[in-house]
Amino acid sequence: MGDIEKSFLDFDGFSDDVVNLQVEITVDGENVFFDFDGSDKQRRAPVNSTKAMTFAACAYALRALMAPDMPVNEGFYRHIKMNAKAGTVVHAIHPAPVVGGWETQVRVNDMLFRAFADGLPKKVPSSTKAMMAQAGFGIIDRETGEYHCNYEALAGGYGARANSDGPDAVQQHGQNTENAPVEEVESHFPMRVSRLSLIENSEGPGKYRGGLGMRRDYQFPDDPATFTILSDRDIQGPQGIFGGLEGRKAYYILNPDCPNEQSIELSSKCVIDLKPGDTVSFQTPGGGGYGSPFERDPRAVLKDVIGGKISIDRALDMYGVVITKSTREIDSDCTQKIRQSRTKTRRLP
Repeated sequence: MGDIEKSFLDFDGFSDDVVNLQVEITVDGENVFFDFDGSDKQRRAPVNSTKAMTFAACAYALRALMAPDMPVNEGFYRHIKMNAKAGTVVHAIHPAPVVGGWETQVRVNDMLFRAFADGLPKKVPSSTKAMMAQAGFGIIDRETGEYHCNYEALAGGYGARANSDGPDAVQQHGQNTENAPVEEVESHFPMRVSRLSLIENSEGPGKYRGGLGMRRDYQFPDDPATFTILSDRDIQGPQGIFGGLEGRKAYYILNPDCPNEQSIELSSKCVIDLKPGDTVSFQTPGGGGYGSPFERDPRAVLKDVIGGKISIDRALDMYGVVITKSTREIDSDCTQKIRQSRTKTRRLP
């Protein structure tokens, strides 16, 4: 029997209850068994994955870890066996809503890679954003009376790997969408993308760091709008692996640049009516780190500081690397002393 791996969605949208996922993978020499017994019963909320979605996650994870020249054909699928009980969040049946089932499906993908980690430590990535990160809005143009509707699935940080950092602001696993260009969105809809950027200090620290999350601010200067968020990760960010640390969690903020009392943190699963002038800031998580942050090459830390990906303070706090603010150079002696002292006193996960 294989080891049991667990994961979860922060909550389902109708309740504050965690959506629990569980898998046990067994390889018997000929077949690979994916047993999802222990996953929660299907929910009233639209976070239920269908049997086909879950099977696709199993096939994807297995294929990603196999030799690149392995063909994907009937012979490949024949050896994938899955137990996912009907009526659960990994095998929803009528009348369970499934429009947000991909949020669960990509989290299943993330869980499967972690389940293979001990056996294939050089091949699996750390946790990614592992959510679709869906944003949509409806708006009526006051000049033309035309109704507009837009939907996007946003990118986020990818998990670090055994020999490389996670890519910044990308889609992950089975997600096949791309970031919509600002010019395209603004030319079709009466709104603005007032900010599009990587999020500094959002990476999961590690010997190899996770990718940075992305911030995309939707501003509606002239017309009221209805905005929908169907996402996750606003309770906990993507996990690190083999001593790597967690990436920054996601944030969804109404009017982020207003004073604190006027700025409101939104849920990852909500619908909100906006007034003219309102802005919704959609901030995706960073990927998890791989390996101890104190083993990261100080030159790589410096490169991230110079590139604006992490701050000098974070270089010291998370990686034990001392960088002088005036010259932006590494103080090698202080870095060595700090890393030695912290390695003795700090227990990494």
